[in-house]
Amino acid sequence: MITLAVSVTLLILGYLVYGRVADRIFGMDAARVTPAFTKSDGIDYVPMKAWRVFMIQFLNIAGLGPIFGAILGAMYGPVVYIWIVVVGDVHGLNYAFTHPLADNPDIRPDPAWLVNEICRSWLGKAGAVIAVIGVVACPITSGDTAFRSARLTVADMFRLSQKKVSSRLLITIPVFAIGFILTFVMKDEFARIWKFVGISNQALAAITCWTIAMYLALRGKSHLFMSLPAIFLTAVCFTYILAAPHSGGGLAMPLKQALIIAAAATAAVTALFVIIMRRKKREGQ
Repeated sequence: MITLAVSVTLLILGYLVYGRVADRIFGMDAARVTPAFTKSDGIDYVPMKAWRVFMIQFLNIAGLGPIFGAILGAMYGPVVYIWIVVVGDVHGLNYAFTHPLADNPDIRPDPAWLVNEICRSWLGKAGAVIAVIGVVACPITSGDTAFRSARLTVADMFRLSQKKVSSRLLITIPVFAIGFILTFVMKDEFARIWKFVGISNQALAAITCWTIAMYLALRGKSHLFMSLPAIFLTAVCFTYILAAPHSGGGLAMPLKQALIIAAAATAAVTALFVIIMRRKKREGQ
């Protein structure tokens, strides 16, 4: 309980303090017009009230992260809350946490199993209704966001206008077809792919942090605000790939050896970042 209270407090302080620091570093301009206005089309770019924006942002991320993160925290202890506070996302480690239980034929340690057990033993019928909303409705909205993002990504890649319904269906139908095949036809293959989803999310976060760090550096601002998180995430990704079991998509190396190699690889990536940053600064002069 103490760990939970401390974690919640840190998250609130992070919102208040970290947000202001980010505002100062990036130089937010309240008068700057957002794409919702400059590209308004009534479809993908729509101006909305602040409370609706925050609600959509909540639904976008309220799938496996906040929902199953809290459940795993209850099941596996404080380490999960630490990860939520430091990194903000725990679903990438779902398989890593549950893997030690996988050899027990009587236990199916997946998120659905965890929700079922907690509902039956802790929450009761009333809590079960809330759990259904949390682990069914919220993830569905995250799925909607994923498909919408896929459509927009393909549209941007091939420069396809999305104003007409037919243009949107041209991309949406194949994307849904692929999702259907992976989910219901190629179940075993999809299970293998899903093991890499968590680590791919963390890898994407690391790449994004490195990119923003470069952006800040090239504009004469301190890149440590983003390069330090990038270093941490890079180390996490390398460590997982090296130390995770084969069934989890890793190389199953001894942890000590994996940590040494991961540290060296992270140092190499950091050095590459510094070299590229200095070269770009010289070219800019």
